[in-house]
Amino acid sequence: MSKIILADDHPIWLRAASDILRQALEKESKTAEVETVENGRKLVERVVQGGYDLILPDYQMPDLDGLEATRLIREYDQEVPIYIHSCAGVRNQAMEAGATGYFDKSNLNFNTFCQLVAKHL
Repeated sequence: MSKIILADDHPIWLRAASDILRQALEKESKTAEVETVENGRKLVERVVQGGYDLILPDYQMPDLDGLEATRLIREYDQEVPIYIHSCAGVRNQAMEAGATGYFDKSNLNFNTFCQLVAKHL
């Protein structure tokens, strides 16, 4: 089974995003284990432990932001897709950090998100 990890320090967004992610999986007839963490440090720890097919970190988090978490993950794994999400419009910074892509969570298009998820599972 595929594994996805979602990181965000805002509990309401984390819950909403994991619900949206599950709906996207259902729409695309995909199955995956969805894990959530509340900061970048925990994200890196989990990713290093193993086997994620898609990583979705928030741009701004305590302890370790999404950009630095992405840089650290890239030292360990160059291939896993990482899509940083934010309301801040940080596409260029995300790509420079080694992210596969970026999406604006304040203007999330559900169909586009479904396609993104399906592409990597």
